[in-house]
Order: sequence, then C-alpha cells, then structure tokens
Amino acid sequence: MIWRYDPIIITPRYSYNYHINAFTKLCGLLAGSCEKCVISFAIAYKSVAKNLAGIGHAELGAEDKTRLAVDLLRIAKEHGITLCACCELPGLYELGVQSISCVDASLFGVTAPRDKNQREGCNCVVSVDIGAYNSCGNGCVYCYANHSAASVSANMRCHDPAREFLLGETL
Repeated sequence: MIWRYDPIIITPRYSYNYHINAFTKLCGLLAGSCEKCVISFAIAYKSVAKNLAGIGHAELGAEDKTRLAVDLLRIAKEHGITLCACCELPGLYELGVQSISCVDASLFGVTAPRDKNQREGCNCVVSVDIGAYNSCGNGCVYCYANHSAASVSANMRCHDPAREFLLGETL
C-alpha cells in the first residue's frame, strides 16, 4: 500500500508541530501495512491562492520544506516506511526522499508516455481521470480542481452514480 500525506499546509492550526505529531501517529498506525508514503507541499495555484491566504497558509521556502522533510523522513524510517515525493524540490531527493510518480506506469505493469499536460518536473504518465473539475462538494480550500461553488453545486445535482464517469455520458 502507498499512502499520501498531502498537501502539507502550514497555518496557525496546522503548524509544523501538528504535522510532526499527525505524521508520527499515522506512521505508527500504518507500520507493517504500508511500504511507501508520498508527501507534497501545497501549491498556491491561482485558483486557490485566495483560499489559502484566508486560512493563514504560509508558503514554505526551501529551507523550511527541507527541515520538515528531514523530520518526516526520520519518522517514516523509524516505522519501516519509505518516504517519497512527486515533483518536489531536488534537495529533498538528495536527503533520501525517494522520487516517485503519482501515476507510475511501472506500478501498473505498463509502458506509457509522460503526461505532457502536467507541471514541469512531473513524471506521471498519461492516464484517464475519472474525476471532473468543479465536481467535489467537500470544499477543501487547497483544492485546485474547484473554481466555483455554483458550478460544484450544479455538477453535483447532475451526478449519476450509474455512469462510468462522475459527469457526462457513459462510454
């Protein structure tokens, strides 16, 4: 099993110490059942920058990301879990954080080209996403996939669980 601890957001509520404690607890619960953990730091995409600012998110610099990664790496190792990251600072990989692709062809036993629609440095392969923009009602402030509460509401009313995709026609 591979689990994700992301996005890492630093706010007055979700402080450095909060993440250390939460990560330690989760590693303890998952030790022996999990081989890898993928971390990533929140990205203040244009569509979420205002939301993140509204909760007091402090964009972490390279030094702070490295300091937190060192601690998370130590905690993961103590629990027999390999700490991984996709598309993060090169310095994290030099510390021992393993580079991984979120959509890794080797995990599926296939060969596929890199997805050119992803951000620079991402090595994820081409895939089909069953999700859709503006379709999740959870309201996470860090989510780049929701741009409009009205669109989310309209799309949720159109959702049919019998369809193969969240929105739209079946294949």
